[in-house]
Amino acid sequence: MVIRNIEGAAKAYEAKQAASDREQLILDHIEYTQAVLSSITSNLPANVDKDNLNAAGLLGLTEAAHSFDESRGVNFKSFAFPRIRGAVIDELRRISPLPQKMMSRVKLVRDAIEWLTPPVTPEAIADATGLTVDEVEDAFAAMKVSMPQGWDEIGGFAVTQVDGPDAQVEKKELVEQLADAIEQLPNRERMVLTMYYMESMLLKEIGVVLGISESRTSRVLASAEFRLKQKFESMDTRDE
Repeated sequence: MVIRNIEGAAKAYEAKQAASDREQLILDHIEYTQAVLSSITSNLPANVDKDNLNAAGLLGLTEAAHSFDESRGVNFKSFAFPRIRGAVIDELRRISPLPQKMMSRVKLVRDAIEWLTPPVTPEAIADATGLTVDEVEDAFAAMKVSMPQGWDEIGGFAVTQVDGPDAQVEKKELVEQLADAIEQLPNRERMVLTMYYMESMLLKEIGVVLGISESRTSRVLASAEFRLKQKFESMDTRDE
């Protein structure tokens, strides 16, 4: 009986400790959730209820904290990001679909990317479609928010984990390629990309530094991501 009581107490303690760890993960990453939310919502009209989106982001964070397994060696931010972003985008789709005018613009941009010679630039897309560069960047930002899978195809950029005996060499080559591609970006886009991804600054904070609006900062970031993916994929093609 004593042994069973001890075992029960140990299990209860472990469960309490796990709950405490999850709560701490949530508390430690509320600001990160706000950064993810900001990157998605900065271009939204003022009439969109951002309170609902904020609640969705926190729900995504909570679900991530409850399913996170530290033993797998994955960084929590990397684990939580798609869950937070997915929850916000699902809510955004529910309350605010893209207007028809923007959908038409997105289609023009996607069609142009299909037949333009890579690496494709926002300027080339503008010339091919008759849109302005700002309108092309607006389409990028809209796709990031409401069409994440489509954005991942043309502008989403992610570095996968490299494993195996040649991992260090491959990782070094990858970092060098990324550095070369980033160096070739226009100055403002390079600055926004660096501050957002490497210094973890909010879009609003970056806008203050550069003297531009949060909405404009979001468009510049989307353009930088698009150029970076195009340049990086072009490098890969030349290496084959």
